[in-house]
Amino acid sequence: MVSLPFTTGERFGLLAALIVAAVAVVVSPWACGAQQLACIHVAEACLTAIPSFPGICHASVLLPETVRKEFMFVQGGKVYCVALGGLEEPGDAGTESVSIIRFGLGAEPENIGKIEGNAMSVWLLGDINKDGCMEMLVRRSEGHFAYKTSIVYIDQKDRMRSFDISGYTDSQGSTDLFLTPESFADLDGDRIPEIVATVSPKGFPSLLGAKPPQISLVFELNGTTYSPTGQRFAEIYRFLAAQTRCELASYWDFEVVEYPQSYVRSCCELLLYHALAGDADVGAEEFDKAIRILQDAGVEITEDDNRALKEFGREREAIVHEIMRGLLTGP
Repeated sequence: MVSLPFTTGERFGLLAALIVAAVAVVVSPWACGAQQLACIHVAEACLTAIPSFPGICHASVLLPETVRKEFMFVQGGKVYCVALGGLEEPGDAGTESVSIIRFGLGAEPENIGKIEGNAMSVWLLGDINKDGCMEMLVRRSEGHFAYKTSIVYIDQKDRMRSFDISGYTDSQGSTDLFLTPESFADLDGDRIPEIVATVSPKGFPSLLGAKPPQISLVFELNGTTYSPTGQRFAEIYRFLAAQTRCELASYWDFEVVEYPQSYVRSCCELLLYHALAGDADVGAEEFDKAIRILQDAGVEITEDDNRALKEFGREREAIVHEIMRGLLTGP
């Protein structure tokens, strides 16, 4: 006699399963609806309990040819498809839309949100604030290298919402900040990503015809609001200052003479990074040293440029203070 490789408990479990199967076979047809409902509840419970795997979904979703599927995700036991496609209404040539479509068991697909614009891109960020909702980054062109960016999500009641970037978000829930998925990074190890975005500070005077400085500014999340931060991430700004200092040190004399505007712009960025780190005095010292190198290299400085440099030297502390206030409260 062959002994089956089951323990006593497993044998009882198997016997019970066989009994349930036999009952299911002989049960009257009226019970099928209840069984289907129970299966749906089990499926929803499973979807809620397991991690989400963007882009992986049971079965294929059929969409119109004018729409291209970007990705899918599971949230709260529901399946959502984020689609990017052209609009078909007259007069909307070249305009695109990002649509979020919900799929349910035994229900028709439902479009629960749409964002329209030109040259649109969309990325799935994941559940960045650990509230059970998946966030997406949506970017649309405003022309001339200008972009509007939104961080959107679907709440538990299937409403489209957007994150606020304090001081930088308009009434439409979008911002002029240039963001990509790489802009999100966990800088303090709390598993909640900060944003490192490129900003152009307002109010910086034009020195030697240089373009306004562009710097990286750190934003941290509180609820669904990202707020700009200064000295809390001082080490990040010191690191960025060191990178800028290395960039300035890499200039040869002939490059300083040939590209003085680029060199001066980096000098201004170095000054601002030190101010954000709380090291304004160090920044002023390094700025003056860098400007002396520019002068020693033989850069031709006009009388007006020299006057602007001297005026900035006298008013620098007040100017930088005002720029910091604008950066950390929003332009």
